Amino acid sequence: MNTYAIGMVISIIAILITTPVLAFFTGFWFFIPFVVLFACIMYFATRIEKYKKEYNVQTYKEIIAFTKGETLSKEEQIREEAKRPYQKALSTILSGVIAAVVCGGIAAVLIMLFK
Repeated sequence: MNTYAIGMVISIIAILITTPVLAFFTGFWFFIPFVVLFACIMYFATRIEKYKKEYNVQTYKEIIAFTKGETLSKEEQIREEAKRPYQKALSTILSGVIAAVVCGGIAAVLIMLFK
């Protein structure tokens, strides 16, 4: 699971850096490496989700315990299961906002540099 997470982070960083740069210099052709990197991100995300579902770990606390080889007490498991619905929605929204800010910042810097 850690290997897939590292691969996903590297792919996300690569897509965040290369997409605005390639879009600026190559126009529409940036789409080809974007699709390849996006496919890598989705592959890693799918593999991580498979492990999370298989071992019933969804929240941050459960994932940390799982990677350390530990288990949560029954009370902690119930508490963590109650957190899952709103944490998924919040993490999705937050990820989108962070990606938009980073890509927008890179695009703004490139426009200022090459204008």
